[in-house]
Amino acid sequence: MHLPSDNPDTNHSLVIDCSEGEVFCGLLGPSGQWLSSKQSGPGALEALFPAVASVFHDAGKSLQSVDRFLYCQGPGSVLGLRLGAMAIETWCRLAQKQVERMSYNSLQLTAALLLLDNKELDNALLLADWKKNTWHSLRINNRTIGQVSPIAAANTSGEDYPIYHLPRRKGWQAPPTGACTLPYEPDRLNAVLDAPGLFEATPVLDLYQSGGNTFAKWNQQRHRSGSL
Repeated sequence: MHLPSDNPDTNHSLVIDCSEGEVFCGLLGPSGQWLSSKQSGPGALEALFPAVASVFHDAGKSLQSVDRFLYCQGPGSVLGLRLGAMAIETWCRLAQKQVERMSYNSLQLTAALLLLDNKELDNALLLADWKKNTWHSLRINNRTIGQVSPIAAANTSGEDYPIYHLPRRKGWQAPPTGACTLPYEPDRLNAVLDAPGLFEATPVLDLYQSGGNTFAKWNQQRHRSGSL
């Protein structure tokens, strides 16, 4: 995804990530640089609107400056993701112009950052908590990031690929022996804006539905927009 623009008043992207216990939001400028960002929480219901208001204040911008929303579709906190989607739909209705919606997957973002930091890494298995005895999983093959799918915890033994573990707020089982733990870093999203396939245009907000490679379309609902 490319964001070049010669006009400092256009091409701003508001990033909303409620996939974790804490809320991350930030405003990207025309060249993909952070104008302001904030990590706040816990609790998307209490933290999201104050955090976004703080980002706008610090950047000297407003909702009308936003040309697109970049949002995490999951997997992650179901409540947080739904609240984030509800807020984005509200802001899109309040905006006095057409605003793009683009989604990214939390595991695919982590995989893109892993490849960025490890130039010699070709193959890997990334695991994140889902439910008891089952992981969300993603494979990297020849530096190509795959799709997220469930994998039984018992099936990770004897894995040939290096295993990486992305902890989530609620962990059901210990990671496999030898797995390397990774942080979740939405604040580094601007470093992988050009990662192939990481961002997808979504005319209707799509949230990741655990249980396979399926997505649930989010229906617009009313939500208070605070002072934004």
